[in-house]
Parts: sequence; C-alpha cells; structure tokens
Amino acid sequence: MPSMTCPCCKRHGPSQALQRGKLHVFSNTPAAFTHTATLTAAQAGPVSYRWVYSSGKPGPAQTAQFALAGARQVGGGVVRARATGTGWAEVQVSSPLTLTSNKAVYRLTCTKHAGQAAGISAAASVTPAARTVTCGTAPPSFTFTGSITSTEAATVGYYWMLGNGTGTLPATVSFPAAGTMAVQATTFTRPATAMTGQQ
Repeated sequence: MPSMTCPCCKRHGPSQALQRGKLHVFSNTPAAFTHTATLTAAQAGPVSYRWVYSSGKPGPAQTAQFALAGARQVGGGVVRARATGTGWAEVQVSSPLTLTSNKAVYRLTCTKHAGQAAGISAAASVTPAARTVTCGTAPPSFTFTGSITSTEAATVGYYWMLGNGTGTLPATVSFPAAGTMAVQATTFTRPATAMTGQQ
C-alpha cells in the first residue's frame, strides 16, 4: 500500500505514530593534565608571560621575578578533557623580550566507554510505545522515562537523544553508593508532518 504524509491525507483514516529515543550516559569526571614550563633569564629582573591553550582561551598575564640570572619553573594550571583527542599549551613571553615556547602536547585516549569502565548501565522506556490517531487531529505526545544503575558511588551525566535527531541538555545524577536512580523524564510531541497514513 502507498503511504502519504498527514495532514494531506486524501482520506482522514487512521495514522500510526512511533517515536524512539535513547538515554546516553557519560563520565562526569574529566581527565586532568598539568602543564609546567621553565623560564630562563640571563639577568635579574621581571619576566612577563602568559599561558596560551589550544582551546583558544589564554591564561592571565603573569610576572616572574628573578633575583639573579637563572631558571625557574612556572605552572600552567590544569586542563581537563572528557573525550579522546589532543591539545597543547605554550608560554608566550612579552617582556623583557618577545618569544614563544614550544607547544607542550597532551593526548587523551579513551579505550573503553565511560559507563562500562565505571560499572554504569542505563535503561529507557516510552509511553505509549505506539499510538493510532486520525489524520488532522492533534499530534500525539510521548513520554520517555529512564533509570541509571551504578555499581559504586559516582556522579553520572546523561542526556536524551530522540529519534528526530534532537537531544536534551545534559544533566547529572549522584550516587552516594551503588544502586539505581531514575532520571528526569522528557516528553516529545511528534509533528503532524512526521506521521504516516495509508489509503
């Protein structure tokens, strides 16, 4: 049988609307990388510098005071990352001369899904699973509910991804100990143009 899109059905017959969604979980604890650099001065005096990161956000301007010629180590703070990828940090000196250090590169490789590594699992359901409506009537709504189970104390991030490609904003649930916790439900109203009818 041919199918056509509501509300342009030639006959106002029954139309079935289905909706799918997935509950995605992710680790809420990012990996941390600490940068350090060595500044070397040929004479006593102040050296002005700042850290610059691959994210495009520079650090604040800082000054290192040298009582004598020599070298001293300065910290660049902590960079946090959640996904597989690379990044870098470098030092830009602005006084008494202008120069840029080499890039200190870091790499994060995720070899296992965060949920698997931490003993986390998720379950989701939708109500109703299917609904039959008449073309031309108000589009039906679907409510998604879910839960997350953790085998240990943890803070777990999650978001809903619906069948139409849209997703909800990330949220978190905190486990004081092992257990199962419900997540925030979400409701989706399927557009009329997404329903199909038959003649």
